Amino acid sequence: MDKRYQVFISSTFQDLQEARNAVLQSLLRMRHIPAGMELFPAIDEEQMRYIRRVIDESDYYLLIIGGRYGSLSAQGVSYTEDEYDYAVKTGKPVLAFIHDKPEELPAKFTDSDPELQKKLAAFCEKVKTGGRIVRFWHDVKDLRAEVAESLPQTITARPAIGWVRGNTVASADLTAEQNALLKERDSLKAENEKLKIELDKNKPSIPDIAGLDDVTPAELWQNNTKTQQNIVKATWRDLFTVLTTASQLIRDEVSSNYLRDTSGFDPHSWERICMQFEELGLIRIIPKIDLIKNRRSYYWNLTNKGQKMAREALIIRKPDKEAENS
Repeated sequence: MDKRYQVFISSTFQDLQEARNAVLQSLLRMRHIPAGMELFPAIDEEQMRYIRRVIDESDYYLLIIGGRYGSLSAQGVSYTEDEYDYAVKTGKPVLAFIHDKPEELPAKFTDSDPELQKKLAAFCEKVKTGGRIVRFWHDVKDLRAEVAESLPQTITARPAIGWVRGNTVASADLTAEQNALLKERDSLKAENEKLKIELDKNKPSIPDIAGLDDVTPAELWQNNTKTQQNIVKATWRDLFTVLTTASQLIRDEVSSNYLRDTSGFDPHSWERICMQFEELGLIRIIPKIDLIKNRRSYYWNLTNKGQKMAREALIIRKPDKEAENS
């Protein structure tokens, strides 16, 4: 994303107009947004409140120091130093550029007052010992090069919020939303494949197998002396429900021989019943070896599909309102 940063340029004004202009041009070439008090070369207390708001809105604070300390506020501090102190206090990333030999500057660009010279020296020392980026410049060409090198380094080390074009933000938001939708689609696709595999596991392998709502064949019941004759009309669903609920198979696995003996089916019919339920995906037949009796036993264990069907048969549902009112 193309991001631009607002950089507040702070310095004395009259003596550093050429330097300020060079920095401004350098920032524009880097496609950043310069901000400063070009419209207020004579700053007063009222304007300082506005300046502080501009510093707050800026991403970086850039200080240029030449040979003058600058106009003093009522507190005896130059407005330039006051701006610097405010930027530091608010945690604004600071880049400082100090002239390396202010004594060589033309007299009109330096302070003749010893008191102001002392204040300037103290200000420079405070900036240099503040633990932030400080570079030295001798002429405008040096200053332009130092700014071009230092600002990208500071942006990398201390990235700020910056500014972006509105349409770029909209495009980025749409891209993020599209990526989220694609991720969700892939997740749903993977989940669908898992469900498909699970369904295929429980799907009967024989295409024309009798379904749960088909009536069981009468020959299964011919030797079943424990069951009334009318149960011959029972469906496979009915038979499965009776066997599972009567034996509490919903929670535990049950011996196949126990189910067969308690239900009264002969071994041949029972084998057909077990095979039918297994093909319908309702049960798993689990062989187990009895080490004491040295024989193999078989147990019923419900699949997820079988458990769901057995539970549905036991669940008590709301009464039919129409039936209650009739």
